[in-house]
Amino acid sequence: METPHNTPTAAVALKLAPPSLIIQPEEMTVSPAFVSISAGHLGLFHYEENYTNAELLKDIEQEKMKEYRFRGKLMKRAPKREYFVPGEIPPTYKWGQQTTNYPGGEEFSGKPMPLWMVSLKDKINSDFNVKVNHAIIIKYTDGMLHHAPPHQDKIPDGTDFFVLSFGTPRKFQLIKSKILQTNKRKKDGSYKVKKEPGDIFWEEYLSSGSLLRVTSKANKEYFHAVPKEKNWQGPPRYSLIFRTISI
Repeated sequence: METPHNTPTAAVALKLAPPSLIIQPEEMTVSPAFVSISAGHLGLFHYEENYTNAELLKDIEQEKMKEYRFRGKLMKRAPKREYFVPGEIPPTYKWGQQTTNYPGGEEFSGKPMPLWMVSLKDKINSDFNVKVNHAIIIKYTDGMLHHAPPHQDKIPDGTDFFVLSFGTPRKFQLIKSKILQTNKRKKDGSYKVKKEPGDIFWEEYLSSGSLLRVTSKANKEYFHAVPKEKNWQGPPRYSLIFRTISI
């Protein structure tokens, strides 16, 4: 069966909305090596293939993932494992797991970052002038069972998150948000509104060894997702996500 996403092109392929819909970049501090890559869209996201050695897949495969529970039941989507900086207090990142899985809880399973992960953390901090202190590995082995529906990260304002991909590429989407009026009213009589995912703004099969930086601006104004894919197949895909989480 033909699987075009297993052989991504060497060049970065950006599927963008019309120019009138592109958010203009804000001034950011990055090293000169990154200014030329997707410079016109740096205010929203930054995607670079071959950011790190894809051979790190061998190290990631040695890490054991965990099935987390939510309200007593195993969570759907994909197994994962979280990591903190060695010698520092583990930060609490809430993605829907039970409170017993938080740092200090009886089922907390976070681990200190191994040396290869610390090196990646330090590289990101240096290249992008940030201070990431938390990481999660997510393992995708099934195109339908393992996915991430449209959502927005619960991270402090002004912080970005960084997605490094290893193994068989999976599609990543940035989705424009839309505001809908509900039937519920506020105390002042006006109707409450809610934010929902709308049209796809950008999508790409993230190649092994690539880095995708999703800025705070993009996270607030857009949803992101790893959609279900019926025909996706191949060896597992691992997503290594670095974030800055308040302690």
